[in-house]
Amino acid sequence: ARYFRLAADQGFAQAQSQIGVCYALGQGIAQDDEEAARYNRLAADQGDATGQCNYAMACLHGLGVPQGHEEGARYHRLAA
Repeated sequence: ARYFRLAADQGFAQAQSQIGVCYALGQGIAQDDEEAARYNRLAADQGDATGQCNYAMACLHGLGVPQGHEEGARYHRLAA
């Protein structure tokens, strides 16, 4: 998770979505839904389909962000 975080903090979208997964699952780093959503949103806003899908699911289920079906649907459409 350390190297994903370093790359994510430099703005690499794929690393952002990967560290988001690490935070969501607690793999190699403490589980944190808010950080997972934050990193997935960063990746999603750069056009990363994995980040878009992961952020959509966070929105739909209220994981680390306020639950919002419209926001979740919007990011799912972007990922498609």
